[in-house]
Amino acid sequence: MPQYGIAAWCVDSASIGQDVFDAVAREGLASVHFAVDTADAVARLAHPAWRAAVERRCRETGVRISCLALNIAERTPLCGSSADVISRRQFHDVVLVALEFAAEVKVPLVYVPSFGLAEIRSNDDLRGTADLLGRAAESARSFGIEMASENSLGPAGTEHLIEYVGQENFRILFDIYNPRRWGHCPTEIIEAGFAAFATQIHIKDGRLPGYGNAQLGAGDGEIVEIVQNLLRRGFDGIFILENGYGNVLGLDVKSDLETLRLICDRSHQIAARGTALIDGGQHADG
Repeated sequence: MPQYGIAAWCVDSASIGQDVFDAVAREGLASVHFAVDTADAVARLAHPAWRAAVERRCRETGVRISCLALNIAERTPLCGSSADVISRRQFHDVVLVALEFAAEVKVPLVYVPSFGLAEIRSNDDLRGTADLLGRAAESARSFGIEMASENSLGPAGTEHLIEYVGQENFRILFDIYNPRRWGHCPTEIIEAGFAAFATQIHIKDGRLPGYGNAQLGAGDGEIVEIVQNLLRRGFDGIFILENGYGNVLGLDVKSDLETLRLICDRSHQIAARGTALIDGGQHADG
């Protein structure tokens, strides 16, 4: 059965208290996607005392950092007309700092979100981003870490990115709702890239054409169908809640977690019944 976590930037700030690890633990979750979104955040990753404090809080709360999100990429001109060699070189330095932290704190996945200034809008952008991610994945391999991309590509672009990067430890960080925001079919992206999906998936719901969130199952994201699709294909990793808790009235972590667990439990029961019917048929034939 899947596990459940949350993105740190989606935790209700009013509930954080001492730190984000406390808040995540109180919600009954054991994993968090940790944001690296500023130069100061990058500097903290390299600070031994801060690393030690993070490791201690993980042990004390039972919450692990399952992924580092290099959200600083969204404000860095990594591709397109505004890209430059210096920015790309500096971002690779950020990747190396993140990998060293991840190796020490035992974080298995680091991902680069290609949105904002880093969004892939053309084939040249795709090639340039693939080159950057390929070098990042090559560096990550020596640490035993996977490197992933979250992006706005459709199914064909997803296939091309995987091909162009060409590294065995490269993954796609799939987001259940984001494809709809960019006019793509989530099911087609699953079909095209599932073999390369990271074992951690962002889950949220919403209502187009706005960019807001909705409780899981209350929006137009067809959450039940997509989660069931992923589970049928063998997904058994971590669903990471990414609704804007605290920013959107009516959103609640516990409610979304209950909905998600019900979907997964129901899918498991259906699969178990199907297996039982197959086994029963085989015995009857015998």
